[in-house]
Amino acid sequence: MDNAHTITCVLSEVYSKVTVIWTTAELDPLTNIEQGEHSDTTQTSKLELSTDQIKALKAANDQDPAHVITCKITVGSTSTDYTATQTVNIYTPGNFIY
Repeated sequence: MDNAHTITCVLSEVYSKVTVIWTTAELDPLTNIEQGEHSDTTQTSKLELSTDQIKALKAANDQDPAHVITCKITVGSTSTDYTATQTVNIYTPGNFIY
């Protein structure tokens, strides 16, 4: 995918490969998800944001460059959710905040 931005979510103490769900308040559904490799007790999942998805995030909230993206897994006999978040800042060219 050209001009894609990749976000990685590393989850530890995961004892078998699980499905990772990626979400953001501004854009649903998020696609281009690689569930990732599971090694020992760590799973690494990747989300590729296409140029169109980046534009859609920017358009959804043009006043705030910060967009929080969450990866989530559900594990255990009691179905417990574990999440990690990352903030991606999308600026309008020429309008950077210093």
